[in-house]
Amino acid sequence: MIISNSMMLESCWFTGEGDSRESVFQEAAFHAIGALCQSHSDQLKTTPFHYHPARLGFAEDADFRDARNEEDTTIVHMSKMMAAMDKYHMVYYRMTERMFEAVLQKNRDKENELRAIRKELKDLKSGMPGTVVKTLPPIIRNDT
Repeated sequence: MIISNSMMLESCWFTGEGDSRESVFQEAAFHAIGALCQSHSDQLKTTPFHYHPARLGFAEDADFRDARNEEDTTIVHMSKMMAAMDKYHMVYYRMTERMFEAVLQKNRDKENELRAIRKELKDLKSGMPGTVVKTLPPIIRNDT
């Protein structure tokens, strides 16, 4: 969270995701620097921060400025490294999305299988003389 008393800098809030506190902080800092760099691009265009990646709107991939003509090799290497990190992050994010969707689909398949078994059990019980058919509790789904 950045709280500002200045008219030049707006207050803002950034979040991150990760599997550890450190990775969450790193991602939040990455988003914060990118947003600040984007909103203050005029003031930063003559500084190394000019090459920091900026995401436009809700785009997943960052927009990296071309640093090939930069004289400072550190800036060139930083720009390439940041582009590679962003690409890795998006590949990892998409891979985990696919894995999560596969787990959800497997869960849906098992729920359908359970419904079919419950229906078969109910049909078997209803065909037996002298049996009382009890309804089984409903399946509770937690699709969040």
